Amino acid sequence: MRITVIIPLYNYAQYIGECLESCKNQFYNGAPLEDHCDYEAVVIDDCSTDTGAAVVQNFDWDMWTLLRTPVNSGYSAAKNAGIQYAHDTKSDFIVHLDADDALLPNGIETRLKMFEHRPDLDMVHGQALRWYGGSDTRGLNPNRYPHAQGVMIRTCVYWKYGLYYEALRSKADKEMWFRLGIHPESPLPRKIRDKQIKTPVALYRKHDLQMHKLRKGTAVDDEIEAEFKRRIKQLSRQGITRENTSFL
Repeated sequence: MRITVIIPLYNYAQYIGECLESCKNQFYNGAPLEDHCDYEAVVIDDCSTDTGAAVVQNFDWDMWTLLRTPVNSGYSAAKNAGIQYAHDTKSDFIVHLDADDALLPNGIETRLKMFEHRPDLDMVHGQALRWYGGSDTRGLNPNRYPHAQGVMIRTCVYWKYGLYYEALRSKADKEMWFRLGIHPESPLPRKIRDKQIKTPVALYRKHDLQMHKLRKGTAVDDEIEAEFKRRIKQLSRQGITRENTSFL
């Protein structure tokens, strides 16, 4: 069994070290996770202009791979590059994690044991704690649908229902949950078997440099919202087809 953590990186040099440290410190039944299965974190550097790539290259752990996009292509394209890598390396499961966030020490174990208990499941998603750095956590991050940092999903799901919609540089996760029919507002039928668990599995960092905060109220934010609404209308009208979904 193989598990790949996909980490898109863009100008988060100050956070990527903690992110990778949390991936390194994953356990299963009290032992390092890599003693139980093939396990790796893949960082996709989307043409950062800071020293984030150097932080990754100098990180003291053998279980990481650094990929670089040829041009800055956005969050969705970076995730897709990671999914392609997971597919090429025959990974069974993908865990999504942003470069400014972190996994809790048993975050992967908790979800993996649910998959082992319920082999019929396609996705297991746990809770994310709001994180202000260090030991400062302030309760669960409220969400009515899968929090991206809490998701563990079978790699094969993407080959059946498509990759991330690259026209969206934000809200791509929400578009994916709509497409799979697991968002509570999705007009589409449920496509996969998912299970939400109440256990916290990740830390969702709150800070002033979060992308959605920097874009809030800008024309770019309005464009993203318009594209998201257009996309959902398209999916509602056409459903999921090979023509309207990104496949590799």
